[in-house]
Amino acid sequence: MQEKKSPRFYLWSIGLFLLLCLGLYEAGAHKRQSDFDLLMAEYTHLQYEKENVLALQADLKLQIASHSDRDSIELLLIKKLGLVPEGQKKVVFEEKLVWN
Repeated sequence: MQEKKSPRFYLWSIGLFLLLCLGLYEAGAHKRQSDFDLLMAEYTHLQYEKENVLALQADLKLQIASHSDRDSIELLLIKKLGLVPEGQKKVVFEEKLVWN
């Protein structure tokens, strides 16, 4: 005949099962939190990049809109291409290499 198991055996097995479930729950919660932290860091980085791109876009829109203004075109040519307005002279200093 089969031996009858004591109630202590059932209590221990239930306790071990609950501890196993608690351990698995804690591991899942830790993984979820680390994934959440990773996603929040990426979200913050993307927000920073979005702000920079929007600032660049606003600057470019301003430059495009101001191309109809003669003074702004002249300033853009001076700034980007290094051109000099009429009546002014451009002075360029060259470095000389001195050999001993």
